[in-house]
Amino acid sequence: MDAEENKDTSLNNSSSLGESKCCTGGVDFVTLIFTLSAVPLHRMPAAIRECFSVLKLGGLLLFRDYDKRVGF
Repeated sequence: MDAEENKDTSLNNSSSLGESKCCTGGVDFVTLIFTLSAVPLHRMPAAIRECFSVLKLGGLLLFRDYDKRVGF
């Protein structure tokens, strides 16, 4: 498997999220710009939990996304 295939597999493998603890509780903010709308609904709670897991106490989760109710 080449590096590009490995990268794609890692990004699509939810178990890879738990393998890297380098940022856990260590960042001041997480930004998600037009990201959550691309996450399947059944995986969204895990994605948001992962964002909060890397935040320092009092850190911010900032997001901007489409409003699906208006048909974007």
